[in-house]
Amino acid sequence: MKTRSLILSLLILVSSTLTLSAQGVTATPGKLSQPYTPIGQQVQLLAYHSATGEGSGAVTLTFPIAAGEKLYSYTTSIQEAQPVATAQYAGATVTVPNAQLECGYFTAQPSQVMMTEVYYWIFDYSRVALRDLTLTADYDTAEPCQQVTLALSRPLASIYYHTLQGVNMQVDRGLVVRYQDLVYKEERHAFTIEQKEELLPENNGSAWHLIAPLTDTSFAIIGDRFTKGVASQYGFPIESPVLQAHRVELHARYRLLSSGQSQATDSTATNAGQLPSSLSAPATVEIDLIANEPATVLYQIVIAEGAGISKEAPVVMQFNGRNAQYTFDKMGTYTLYGKASDRTASCTAISQPVVVTVQSSRLEVPNVFTPFSSPGVNDLFQVVHQSLISFEGRIYDSWGGLIYSWRDPDGGWDGTCRGKPVPSGVYYYVITAEGADGVQYHKSGDVNILESDFSQQPDFN
Repeated sequence: MKTRSLILSLLILVSSTLTLSAQGVTATPGKLSQPYTPIGQQVQLLAYHSATGEGSGAVTLTFPIAAGEKLYSYTTSIQEAQPVATAQYAGATVTVPNAQLECGYFTAQPSQVMMTEVYYWIFDYSRVALRDLTLTADYDTAEPCQQVTLALSRPLASIYYHTLQGVNMQVDRGLVVRYQDLVYKEERHAFTIEQKEELLPENNGSAWHLIAPLTDTSFAIIGDRFTKGVASQYGFPIESPVLQAHRVELHARYRLLSSGQSQATDSTATNAGQLPSSLSAPATVEIDLIANEPATVLYQIVIAEGAGISKEAPVVMQFNGRNAQYTFDKMGTYTLYGKASDRTASCTAISQPVVVTVQSSRLEVPNVFTPFSSPGVNDLFQVVHQSLISFEGRIYDSWGGLIYSWRDPDGGWDGTCRGKPVPSGVYYYVITAEGADGVQYHKSGDVNILESDFSQQPDFN
């Protein structure tokens, strides 16, 4: 039982050490930064900021502490840790006047010092502050249309700490850069301006690479992970001159204005460009190009034969501008896309291509309709069609007299002549048409009007 109680006590002590938190650690006359723990480490890194931002001077630190614990400090490893001689204990806190910086602190039961795993490391930020720096932004020489390079006028001062095991570690201070960018909103078909912030990793000295923004903007370093709330006293932000945008991002919007088909297309067969993948000629399509401006100034709309972008594909339309309409009147497969260039004409973009197929033609003629006995149902003599680029229909009576004619395949005969209903019986049609696939249609036959309320042939004179 004694052994079990001892083990339980040790586990409680170790658990207490592992839950060490920087909550409640304070400094005077300045202040401490928010704690930062590098990935995989158990250190609480805190930067001391003097009230003026210059030199630390005499610093008083206050730590939370549990009953029976002592405050220890070290500079290289836990092997040389010693109780802080000037520590003043008062209940749940311990205060250290004229505290040493650039060293580690931890609290522990005297018998459990070597079991410590979590600790504080406190450093003087004035020693590594970013002062008298300038920031430049320019396009990357290897990828001038995609990346920008940010550079400081001199390398950053490094921040180091020693782990309990004596390993000297460099801290990624995580500079924060702020700039403006454009973001495309699909639901609005437009770009909106947004302010972005990014961490600049300290793994490449004083130069960083970012994806080039889509709008003219300056870049401003607004601090690092240790300067929240006190950045202004160190001269932040550090801002670059405005960099003119070169990168181009292009989107295309497509709308089907009219289609030569008498029945609705399959609504599931649509693509991201808001077009049905299968069209019935004559099909008129409107194309709008949307790019980031003012960076983008040159636009071109291209429609080419085939299912993809190819230099060898025959071009059926090439238009210099942001908006165009085109009517497809020939069967085949086509690719639609846009091109855009920046104001230097050196950076370009191509929109996501859209592939459509213009269907083969079709023409079917009914042989009966009921224009007067069932209003709203089968009351129009009308063909079923797709991909017809020309059409003419005529209706004759039994004596060969022309009763009605029309040229729109979506139109039809309503069973009247000169505004008066014709009697039930047999009438004759002659229809000629041409398909987008070159098929010539010549159809003739008879059509019956059933259940008419009229028993005699009206006088059409």
